[in-house]
Parts: sequence; structure tokens; C-alpha cells
Amino acid sequence: MTSNIVKTEKKIGKVTYFVCSSQSDTAKDTIDKKVEKMIMKDVGQNAENHKFR
Repeated sequence: MTSNIVKTEKKIGKVTYFVCSSQSDTAKDTIDKKVEKMIMKDVGQNAENHKFR
């Protein structure tokens, strides 16, 4: 296992996400793809919780 820690910053609108991670030897996704999936999941959950009628 590698011990390098990667710090990623992603801004969407007024929200800035900071992610610190280390790579697994068996990883299939890049860190960028993983962060994108996590953000999209979070955005989807927030949208579901704050529906406007």
C-alpha cells in the first residue's frame, strides 16, 4: 500500500469540497472519478432532502 496522501479541492457553486485520500493497490477508479462520484451522490441526496414545491 502506498502512503502518499492526495489533497483534492472541488468547488461547486458556493460549496467547496476538500478531500484527503490515499490510493489503494486494488483501486480501479482515479481519485478524480471517485471524488466526482462522491460529490454527485451528495448533491443528489441534498436535492432530495430540499425539494421545492
